[in-house]
Formats: sequence, C-alpha cells, structure tokens
Amino acid sequence: MTGMLGASMRQFVTLLSIATLPLSASCSSRPVRTHQTTNAQAEWHLAHLNRRFASILKATDGITVIEGWPDNPIKSAFSIGQSFSEPDHHGHKKYTIVKVEEDGVVIEYFSRFDHRSFGKDLIEEDRGTVKLKWKSAQ
Repeated sequence: MTGMLGASMRQFVTLLSIATLPLSASCSSRPVRTHQTTNAQAEWHLAHLNRRFASILKATDGITVIEGWPDNPIKSAFSIGQSFSEPDHHGHKKYTIVKVEEDGVVIEYFSRFDHRSFGKDLIEEDRGTVKLKWKSAQ
C-alpha cells in the first residue's frame, strides 16, 4: 500500500512540475495578422439589424427598437451617441447611433472576429456605416 501511495505522489509531483514550467520559445504563440476593412460587411450588418429589430421607431432624442416580436417583445431606447454591442466567444459587434434622419437612423458599426480558435492566426476587423429605415411590427 505504501508503494502505491508513493507512486501516486511521484506522479502528482511530476504533473505539478510540468504544469508550472514556464513556456519555452517554441510554445509561444505565433504573430497574429489583423485584417482591417471599411464597409466590407455593411450589407450583412444592415440585414442583421433588420432581422433583429421588429420595430425601429423615431424618438424625441434618438430611437426606440423592439426585438423578440411577437413572443417576447423587448423595447429599448437609444440616444444619439449611445452604443449597444453583441459579444460572443469569437467575435464582437458594436453599434453606435450617429444620426436620426426623416427616413431612418444612421448607425456606425465595428465588428471583430478572431479566427485563432479555428487554427488561423487572423483577426478580422471591419468598420462602417448603415442606415436603417423606420419600420413598425404592428
């Protein structure tokens, strides 16, 4: 019994030693390339926001949106200059209300997608502007 315990303890100490070793240069991460574009994904963001929001309504100092229609409507208000974001595990999307016009709202977007979990040393970033037309779900 003592021999088994000694062997287990040696295995534990060995694993602990391996886990606490500093990373060598051969294990360091490779350089990541960032690819930046402007308005390359504008059509996608326009379609995405139009699918997300069932209603986009002009408000006194910004906009009011309704999403989750009709089952679980969620109403949110955004002022000019205010942002909302959609983070996920590999990417991030940020939208900022820029201007309210007679026929819709101008929104700037920034999106970032990290491909490293998929084996590519690449991060894609895109900035742009879209204009959503006013619409009502009712």
